[in-house]
Amino acid sequence: VDAGSITGTPVSGPVVGASGEYMALFRNPNGGQAEARKYEVGLAVDGGTGLTWTSSVSFPSATTPGAPSPVLGQGGFAYFVSNNASLLVVEEASWAKKYEGGTGTLAVGQVLASPTLDCNRRRIGTNTGILYFVTDMGFVVSYVVDSRGLDNAALWPKYQHDARNTGNRSTPIDACP
Repeated sequence: VDAGSITGTPVSGPVVGASGEYMALFRNPNGGQAEARKYEVGLAVDGGTGLTWTSSVSFPSATTPGAPSPVLGQGGFAYFVSNNASLLVVEEASWAKKYEGGTGTLAVGQVLASPTLDCNRRRIGTNTGILYFVTDMGFVVSYVVDSRGLDNAALWPKYQHDARNTGNRSTPIDACP
């Protein structure tokens, strides 16, 4: 990995999209805020594999190190949850911010683990899903989102790869009914 092209400190674990693009939250070296960044994987000058920073969008709510890993959903959306329970939704292709907001730490507590994405089981057949995460105050927070489930074309769409958290790339990403 060409570490010279990565500036700032990662504050979340990465996910990897269908084309091998790498996405994570990074602390901006010029300020305290975080950025949702996308890196394209390519060849470095010396012939080795390198990462090229291609896109970023600011996420002022995510200022504390240790933010959860993002989730890649069907329909081309990336979901970033900060450890203070804010949500950022980015369209993967254009890297345009689609939504930013959330409940805030005072309302629900600090996020303890990376989020997951499931089908909307109350509205089977719709193009919506449910994004879930838990907090240290015992809340399970859920958002209805515009992805029907995990992106089953992504190489690594969430922390521990799949809904069963196998951490095994060979495990298929379950399709929603």
